[in-house]
Amino acid sequence: MNDSSELKKMLRGDSVLLRPMVEQDLATRSFWMMDSEILSMMGYPKSIAERKISNNDALAESHRWFRKRKERNDFVWAIDHDGKLVGDITAHIYETQKRAELYIVIGDKTMWGKGLGKEACILVLDEIFRTSDLYYIDTYITPENTRSLSLALSLGFTTFGTQTGGTKVLRLIKKTWEIRNRRKLSPF
Repeated sequence: MNDSSELKKMLRGDSVLLRPMVEQDLATRSFWMMDSEILSMMGYPKSIAERKISNNDALAESHRWFRKRKERNDFVWAIDHDGKLVGDITAHIYETQKRAELYIVIGDKTMWGKGLGKEACILVLDEIFRTSDLYYIDTYITPENTRSLSLALSLGFTTFGTQTGGTKVLRLIKKTWEIRNRRKLSPF
């Protein structure tokens, strides 16, 4: 995995299809950017999460976010369920440091708690660890985001530290992921 141009294939699970995110997805994503609960779970400060913005401003913010992801060569997948965009998952690879950061949002709140985020994370973690020589992947979870904390722990992430404000840094070591997958596949 050298740059986002390599993100051409889709990743297919039982309930989700991960595909490269495109500009047309931002219209849906802009609605998530107007929801204070979603923004809070994504780690936005209260002053931003609770502000009232127009759909046009939310769409402009989504375009800025997407442009920045492309400039950083992040891998950004749209999470589709039954042909509908329900979330996105982003991986930022720091190749020289042999590490990555993972971010996920299920923006369609009717899909929360259905296992779509977990399936999407498994697909991405498998892909990243299989195609790169990274040592570990970090994720960041705000104190109130208990769903994401449970998800990360269930995937094998462990608490690595806590930032000012209480955001937890969780880390998944490649070897831990490989051992987990061997156990899952083992007939014993």
